[in-house]
Formats: sequence, structure tokens, C-alpha cells
Amino acid sequence: MLGGCDGNVLGGNNGYCNTCAASATCSALFGADIDWYWSSSLYFSAAAWVVVFDNGAVGTDFFASEHSVRCVRSGP
Repeated sequence: MLGGCDGNVLGGNNGYCNTCAASATCSALFGADIDWYWSSSLYFSAAAWVVVFDNGAVGTDFFASEHSVRCVRSGP
């Protein structure tokens, strides 16, 4: 989903990926949305990856936390 991730993210830790602010497509879709969103990817059995679309921040959080979700589908 996000490209250009830094070494921290590629190593399985919190970090940053390409910013949506630099992409006309992403900024048109997400604007300045600073909410954290759940990923469908598990970090471990009690946590999953989360992302902020406007700045590309990537992290993990426990399922007990409240974050937003987005409905997505694969390409055509």
C-alpha cells in the first residue's frame, strides 16, 4: 500500500513511508486527515499495523485501542 518506507518500517518497527502530501492522488482522497487507521496486517496476535495517510507515519497498536478504518478493494 505505501511505498518508499524507511529502514525502521522495513525492519518491522515504527517509522515513515512516502507522504501522501506529495501525491496529488492521495491528497485528493485523504486531504489533511491525521487520524490513525487500522491495517489488515497483524503485528502479533494482540496488535496490528496502523497508518496516518497525510504524512505516511506507520506504527503498531493493540486491538483495545480505537482507530478509524477505511473500506478498500483490490484493482479492477
